[in-house]
Amino acid sequence: MFKDAVIRLVFSALGVIFGVCGFFVLFVGYGNHDVGFWSILSGALAAVCFHLHWVKAKDSLDTWHTTLTLRNINVVGFLGAVAGITAAICNLANF
Repeated sequence: MFKDAVIRLVFSALGVIFGVCGFFVLFVGYGNHDVGFWSILSGALAAVCFHLHWVKAKDSLDTWHTTLTLRNINVVGFLGAVAGITAAICNLANF
């Protein structure tokens, strides 16, 4: 694997770990359900990112995904980004 692929895999794995750990600490430990939900959502999107980097680094992207599934993953990522930006703006407006 290339050096940049390893770096991307490490960062996306850290995103999965922090997302899942943040969920348990915030949702279960502190009872902050809103932040816990966003944390597990972030971890899930990081897991999708990890998967895509993994199959791309192994040169097996075409065996795992078709053009339609990649388009659907693109839409899910875009909607996640829009939802995150919208939540951040709403959170800043509530101060």
